Amino acid sequence: MNKFKMDQCKAAQNSNRSEFYFYQDWSNVPPNSSDVQAIKRELDLHPDAWKLPVKLNKILANPDYSNAIEWLPHGRSWRIKDKKKLLNKVLPRYFQIANFNSFIRLVNAWGFRRIKCGHDSDSYYHEQFLRGMPHLHIRMKRLLSKDKKAPLVSKDNNPNFCKMPPLHDDQESAKSLWSWHSFAATHQSISDHIEPSYFSTHRKFNDPAASPSFHTAVPD
Repeated sequence: MNKFKMDQCKAAQNSNRSEFYFYQDWSNVPPNSSDVQAIKRELDLHPDAWKLPVKLNKILANPDYSNAIEWLPHGRSWRIKDKKKLLNKVLPRYFQIANFNSFIRLVNAWGFRRIKCGHDSDSYYHEQFLRGMPHLHIRMKRLLSKDKKAPLVSKDNNPNFCKMPPLHDDQESAKSLWSWHSFAATHQSISDHIEPSYFSTHRKFNDPAASPSFHTAVPD
């Protein structure tokens, strides 16, 4: 095969690759001042107006709900353990949703994907929805009706979270997940953008891991 045809083949392969979804690991991306300001604006709203990522994060941080829904140990996806308890105990407090299917449709509309096989089977993930990293949750966008999620290369081609560093799997992290004071103390340069009085009245978020690098994790 001559060089021209080889270049054509490579271009076709790259074009096909771009049509599929490949997981990106955002766990090393630190917060910036824009993220914190966006969180502040969100929390200034009435809790009924909070977007799904904020509500879901609060639910998963509450140990009282762990028998209905919980993070998986690695903190990169979550699973519904008891559908009945979720419907009766959890959803009525946060959503105006009458049935389970409506909740799942909302989850899908925010770009979550369900793992259908393997160790993390029946759990849901979004690359910007990671335990202990609320500054990423605020970047999530609800899909428009015209938008479609890019397909996986195959249904078995989910990210292998067991090969990635786990995120905040201890109880103390969960308890402090909504602590604005902890978040601000760790990121002092960011906290300068928000008035000190704000931290005493809003206790919502935890200190996320801060590292400037971020890489692409291609599924196995």
